[in-house]
Amino acid sequence: MNTLNRLIILAFSVLLISIMITSPAAAKEIKLKGKNVTDYIPVLKKTKQRFPSFDPQTKLHVSEVKKNLFFVTDGVYQSAFLKTGKGVVVFDAPPVYGGKLPSIIKRYASDEKISHLIYSHGHKDHIGAAKVFKNIKNLKVVAHKKVLDSLKKRKNPDIILPNTTFEDEFTLTVGRESIQFRSIKNFHSTDADTLIYLPRNKFLIAIDTISPGYAPFKEFEVTPDLEAYISILDIILAYDFDRILTGHLGILGERADIEQASAYVQDVEKAAAQAIESTSLEKVFDVVYAALKENKNSDIAYRYYLETLTDKCSKQIVANWKDSLSGVDVWSDGHCDRMLMYQLMH
Repeated sequence: MNTLNRLIILAFSVLLISIMITSPAAAKEIKLKGKNVTDYIPVLKKTKQRFPSFDPQTKLHVSEVKKNLFFVTDGVYQSAFLKTGKGVVVFDAPPVYGGKLPSIIKRYASDEKISHLIYSHGHKDHIGAAKVFKNIKNLKVVAHKKVLDSLKKRKNPDIILPNTTFEDEFTLTVGRESIQFRSIKNFHSTDADTLIYLPRNKFLIAIDTISPGYAPFKEFEVTPDLEAYISILDIILAYDFDRILTGHLGILGERADIEQASAYVQDVEKAAAQAIESTSLEKVFDVVYAALKENKNSDIAYRYYLETLTDKCSKQIVANWKDSLSGVDVWSDGHCDRMLMYQLMH
């Protein structure tokens, strides 16, 4: 075979491999829980329509959602800042874009200095860029006392320790603004969760509660207490608000988003109960033991029972919500699993 033919064959081989790698068939080789990632339901059109626009230079969206109140997001995390007439109050500093916050705030609030930094809770993915504000003279860093205690133990050099703390309920007045804090039973973090309310703006900050337009994150926002998570939605709805900052993805929430999330949780409760009622533990064990023959392993049988319940519940939830919330087929099995374990034990 001459050199030219070898080159032709080599070029054809490279082209063929390239086509194979970039073809849809190759893309489907990526699996999530045994399912091709391309087979999951795409993000809903109505969810996409709520996405904000992003500055091509900063890669951030910044908008004045209420007078003197600014919403910031990179599409994954969220924060806010408020001009009070006596200083700018900053709410959270996510590390993914926190380094840009001082310049962003200066651009939109050049007539006021930063006076307060408020922590919604102690998780570093929301406050891990706090150090960018460390050189601000007389900065008040506000958080729940349990958050301070937790941060002292962790000794994270990127997070400024709070110098103003509270327990239960607290009202902070800065200039023309009143900022209300309410400590809630731990629905997400293990130190303290806080609802932050701006009554003049009817604006609520409830981080890691929901993601507007989407089904809740893994196992109901990885809650350590399912009862607390279920109750937090009712607590939020008792507030007089029309916009809500929930901390993740790019959509600033509305009251209807919390109402929808509450209805979703109630539907998961119902689907879980129906799965338990319609599935016989004894019959499942008989089927599994028959398949195992001599190896009658009760762990395998009970795991199969739980997986059967989760599958029934999840399929029902996806059918009910696939046209209403994005990501429901991604997270519904975790929601069902968590709810089923709660119902089986209570």
